[in-house]
Amino acid sequence: MPDHLHLLLSPSSTVSLLDFLRGYKSRSTRLAWQHDHRGALWQARYYDHFLRNDEDVLIAVDYIVNNPVRKEIVAQSSQYPYCGSFVYELWPQPAG
Repeated sequence: MPDHLHLLLSPSSTVSLLDFLRGYKSRSTRLAWQHDHRGALWQARYYDHFLRNDEDVLIAVDYIVNNPVRKEIVAQSSQYPYCGSFVYELWPQPAG
């Protein structure tokens, strides 16, 4: 999204959520500065929501994937270039 980011994360046994977000914000800010972005990139606070079951996860995935459609950035969620998953196949792959 042009003005915010959604991440759906699973707990890690090696890195806390707070440490992950701290590192993510730090690295992405340095990268933005290397590409001449000036000023703050991140808000001081983030909003989290804990999902308790598989149904909640599916609802969250649907919300995140369809956010660019709701905001009228694209007509179909598969057209949004900044969406992906390391776990789920979000859209059917073309045959070939």
